[in-house]
Amino acid sequence: MKSETSVQNIFASPGYYAIPELKQTYDLWWKKLSQNFQEEGVDKIPNHLSWNFSAPNQFIWQQICGIMLAKSKIEKYHYIATPVYNTPFFNGSRYVSLLVVHNNSKIRKLSDAKGLRVGVNSLDSHSGWNIIFKILKKNNFDANDYFSEIKISGSHRESIQMILRNETDISSIDALTWTLIEKERNKELHDCRIILKTPDTLSPPWVMDGSFPKQILKPMRKGLKKFFNDPNVKELNKRLCLNGFKILSRHAYEKSFLM
Repeated sequence: MKSETSVQNIFASPGYYAIPELKQTYDLWWKKLSQNFQEEGVDKIPNHLSWNFSAPNQFIWQQICGIMLAKSKIEKYHYIATPVYNTPFFNGSRYVSLLVVHNNSKIRKLSDAKGLRVGVNSLDSHSGWNIIFKILKKNNFDANDYFSEIKISGSHRESIQMILRNETDISSIDALTWTLIEKERNKELHDCRIILKTPDTLSPPWVMDGSFPKQILKPMRKGLKKFFNDPNVKELNKRLCLNGFKILSRHAYEKSFLM
């Protein structure tokens, strides 16, 4: 499975849900997973994760928002797999978001937030914005005009902080991020309150850059299967709320997010 790209120009990202408290866990997780990929014949796999999320290099492993895959040109990404999670809010390959407000807020439902400030990690994010847009559209509202201000935070973690600093009134936080923060730093969420669990959709997929040969998908999936069957990494996966993976398709994401 040779590639003309040198390993120095290839990186692997810790994923859509990476938080600093879990850096050591992610690094150990990738070390074992990358070994499985190499054993299956995938060459030039980086031994370490890149935590520089703005790196311009090619990625052979990354987790992205499902709507990004659904909207992308077919040559931009190769779909690898969909992670299966186990959290208090969802289980399986479909995830949810949580509409969150400050404990002192008078907001009890989304309609109470009309004319108030919303914090959004990114307008390209399904969990942080698109799901709000879809809920409001279903009720004949335009999300762009529904709030007095749309403030971009840059991350779900920062969206929570903006609520705590009284810079925004409501945010949509993906439930896995919430769960991981709660497990690692429970006090951070003490002054927040969940008002709604949103409808579910497909979890953010694992993908690789479309410049890599599609032939390496098969050995990578074999490596994934071997990895999740390994009892020695069970505790690592448990800490990341991972419980396996499913092989779906790009079309499944298009159907889930665009149709």
